[in-house]
Amino acid sequence: MIPVPSNPSGFQFDFYQIDAIRERKRASADFLPESSIKTATYSGGGGFEIPYSEIDTLLLADWDVVVGPFDNESIITTLTQESAAELRETYKGYDIYVESDDAGANAFSGDTLISGLFPDPSLSGIKATIDVISGDGERFYDANDDFRTLADALGAGVVVGGRLTPDANSENLRNDVGIGTVIDTEDGTPVFSITVVFENAAAADTDAVRQLFVDDPEFRAYFDPETVTVEQTGRVVTLTGEFPAEQTPATPATMTTPAPATTQTTPGATTPPATTATTATSGDELVMSPLVTYENPVYGYQIDHPEGWTVNDNMPQQIEIGNSDRDGLRITVIEGQYASFTLEEVVDESLANTRQAATTLEVADRRKTTLDSGQSAVILDMTYDLPTDTARSIRSYLLLAKQDDTYYQVEFVADAPDWTSAVERDAQELIESFGIMASSSTAARMLAVGGRR
Repeated sequence: MIPVPSNPSGFQFDFYQIDAIRERKRASADFLPESSIKTATYSGGGGFEIPYSEIDTLLLADWDVVVGPFDNESIITTLTQESAAELRETYKGYDIYVESDDAGANAFSGDTLISGLFPDPSLSGIKATIDVISGDGERFYDANDDFRTLADALGAGVVVGGRLTPDANSENLRNDVGIGTVIDTEDGTPVFSITVVFENAAAADTDAVRQLFVDDPEFRAYFDPETVTVEQTGRVVTLTGEFPAEQTPATPATMTTPAPATTQTTPGATTPPATTATTATSGDELVMSPLVTYENPVYGYQIDHPEGWTVNDNMPQQIEIGNSDRDGLRITVIEGQYASFTLEEVVDESLANTRQAATTLEVADRRKTTLDSGQSAVILDMTYDLPTDTARSIRSYLLLAKQDDTYYQVEFVADAPDWTSAVERDAQELIESFGIMASSSTAARMLAVGGRR
């Protein structure tokens, strides 16, 4: 069920990444009463038993629709007690609860639950979804031909992403109305495709699509240009190719530093840090010499690390740098979600989410600093315990910075017993070497985030 905005031609959308859908389902399975799981469904991701390849409907603005039956009262109790949510208003029979920090909203009516992140003050997104469910609106897929053409052309994959470009005159193309990417496997070989929808068949420009990506040096750093083909079908141009062996998109190996705890679409749920922390076990101090500089061309930042450490940047939004002893760093980039937040508000949100995910949290220090590249930043020194790992406490040295609508989180983590003054000194040197450079190319950024540009 995809509601139609008042002006569909001016609407920007993002496809869900399939892994994100899986994570939301896992989160809801932990949150909703067990008896409800057999019948609960996401309108955006099909039923729990429907194969992911059959996902063909997507929601606006990250609003999920879950159909029960389940115990609404127990969910509302959890929301009000743990997220300080309160009843904001009733709309078409749906009671809409909004969390105290406006981080999420949830609407209940009978056996239907609608849930989403960062509602606007007028609650227009959740109300538009209610309109569709109530029969007063259409799925965006049915109402917008450009959306439908792009969604059909992209099909299914491990990761599917895209957006409309309604101005028809984007930075590098002309007369395009939509663009998206798919990452999938073919006979065990990872493959990618980039799809561009133009206003009409006459406007479709295969040479421009090829030039935009194949001639881009950052594109060549991620994909093998020798495997690339470009085909046109009507007003759709599709570029396909393979990843070089060293760039195969895989789950990062060995290192599993805690991920930032972020509020999920499912009400009351958070993504807790991973169960295994990166530990500083190279004696009483890290092996720091010589230092080299890693540069991320996709998100425009750099950071120093010991020369012998391995860089895993298969997923440019979250890279990991570490050694065989599992000393390491994790740099996470989030675009758009905190665009209206001040840096201090981002820090407060991060702490609130960590506090919700952890069983205990102690913040030893919170201080402001300025990056060498000129941006303001905040550094946190904190210790926390995880409900999934009761044998040890975790020590985290965390830097948070923000530029425009992009938020950067740089983290060094260790088991608390391994945290010495020497480790703290070395971790601080690495963390504070972080700097934000010039912005990256359109092609590289669009590929890195599944279709955004």
